Amino acid sequence: MNLEKYLTISIPTHILPSAPSTEIIENTIASIRNNFIGAEECKFVIYCDSREESATKRLYIKNLNNIKNVTIVDTLRSSLQTNYLKGLTDSATPFVFCCEHDWTFLREVDTPKLIKAMVKYDFINFVRFNLRNNDELQRHVCHPGGPMPPNWREEAVQDLRVTEQPLIKTHSTATHPHII
Repeated sequence: MNLEKYLTISIPTHILPSAPSTEIIENTIASIRNNFIGAEECKFVIYCDSREESATKRLYIKNLNNIKNVTIVDTLRSSLQTNYLKGLTDSATPFVFCCEHDWTFLREVDTPKLIKAMVKYDFINFVRFNLRNNDELQRHVCHPGGPMPPNWREEAVQDLRVTEQPLIKTHSTATHPHII
């Protein structure tokens, strides 16, 4: 499978407190390339927002441009939401892997197998990579209090319609890394 024809990797970021260092985002990119099979074939795009022009911002953008095989889009006075949507609409591929700048992946993901399943089954339209163990009941931390309504829980329910790739049904989206 020519994964670059199916998947773009979009990484929204901002001027980090550690700027102009790019170590955090470089670690995330290395983690993706090392753990997502075939990711090194894909186009990586960093969308960098900032509130204002500054010497730190200019040096940070310069340093981002030194990262190999990555396209930088400087989006002055933008936001995470705007850059997320820009990553989706700018992509020439049918799927986009969205990942903020500060994630580290610990397990290998068979990306070609996952994309093949997403192509085969049109009901798979969002695959989220959780921070926590999928085998435990998850509570949304944003719940306003009081008794937990059933629709605020996420339960690990294996989707048995998909045999190529184990997937769990979810009814929510999050800023966790995901393929959409």
